[in-house]
Amino acid sequence: MNDESRALRQDLVELFNSYNGLVADKDAVDFRLGSREPYAESKPGMDPERIYEIESESLGADLRAVLIKMIGIAQRIRTLEGF
Repeated sequence: MNDESRALRQDLVELFNSYNGLVADKDAVDFRLGSREPYAESKPGMDPERIYEIESESLGADLRAVLIKMIGIAQRIRTLEGF
């Protein structure tokens, strides 16, 4: 394993950590969206359910971006190490 491969593996670990945090956040938001409990009162003109939906969509996009980076790094590691 060369230095570039080692650095890529470290980048991959950091992405895995980010991924785990994002999944936990998305699970919490999606659990709230799927619950049958009513949403708390909010300021007039604000829709709390829509806010959760927007947050869920944003987290989903962040998860996709992290996964794409993880796949790219894994492919670079394979290329460097001859797999």
